[in-house]
Amino acid sequence: MRHLTIALALSAGLASASGASAMAQEPTAEPPLADQVSNIARQMQDKLRPLAEAVGAPFPDVRDRMDPLIRAAVPTPPPGDADWAFDMSFDNTTSVAAAAAAPETGRQSVFNDAQACIARFPGGGPVVHFRRIRQGELRGHQCVLASVKGDQAVLTSETYVEGPDRHLMARYTAAAVVDGDPAATLALVDPVVESNIALAEAIAQLGIDGLPSARVRRDD
Repeated sequence: MRHLTIALALSAGLASASGASAMAQEPTAEPPLADQVSNIARQMQDKLRPLAEAVGAPFPDVRDRMDPLIRAAVPTPPPGDADWAFDMSFDNTTSVAAAAAAPETGRQSVFNDAQACIARFPGGGPVVHFRRIRQGELRGHQCVLASVKGDQAVLTSETYVEGPDRHLMARYTAAAVVDGDPAATLALVDPVVESNIALAEAIAQLGIDGLPSARVRRDD
């Protein structure tokens, strides 16, 4: 059996350093927002490269397709000098078994509706997006849930797709906080909810597109 895991944990690094100036003799100016977002996009693209290679997709094409999605998923900073942060992460895991045997480790049920998402992830918050996936012999689903607890907001996408002898699990998470200000956190994330859903779907789709051609290596 082959397990291929592509994982990323990325901090946007856009939090305001309002407390740092008191420690330094002279405050250091932050790079322009456009430069910070470009840096985030480059980091994300670097982490997507092995996923593109694993599914046999030309990386320049993947980069060009993903770049606008990544940029759109990063929120606009809150006004003033609020302390805030935004993180995004993903983890795609493909499992393939030899001789058409179904890989049992990590096997899940395929959901037909959003209600099943709530039952499977009771602490994830309400479902903000659900889709059923049908692609050739593959069947699956994507659940996207969003939760807000105090001044922290988290969006989680869970995608599961399976075929007779293979399956894919793809998770994407985006988290934001405006320190001590729940209303500001909501204002920060609300404009980018759909953008993060689109990015989560695109990353999962990379894995889905490569799933039919995934093979067990000879050394597995």
